[in-house]
Amino acid sequence: PGGGLGMSDLIMRRGADREEVLRRVHFPAGSDGNLDIPENVYDADVYADLMRKAGLEDVRVDTVTDRTLLGFIEHLEGVARANLDGKGPRRMKIAQILRDYLTIGMDYVLVGARKPRRQGRAGKPII
Repeated sequence: PGGGLGMSDLIMRRGADREEVLRRVHFPAGSDGNLDIPENVYDADVYADLMRKAGLEDVRVDTVTDRTLLGFIEHLEGVARANLDGKGPRRMKIAQILRDYLTIGMDYVLVGARKPRRQGRAGKPII
């Protein structure tokens, strides 16, 4: 009871075509398999609602794609072009896959929530 949750995730963008996401997105990035659990493919609104149903409060799902993932992709492409360790082609493939994911409708998010403390009979928090 009590405490906070903070994490990042790659989820479906609001308004994206879920069927296209299911058809074209593979985890881990670039694998030849499908999403392991298609029931877990949903947008930020459903994501936040599920967290609230699990008893979390002050739920936030904030898109940070433009401030994080785009810069990471550009950096990865630069490292791939330099190819200092021979892994350039693999890195370039991963960068292209991530760009494709953004085109398909994926979104990189930061998630925050709080689990409320339980109250005892006298209204005092139970630790």
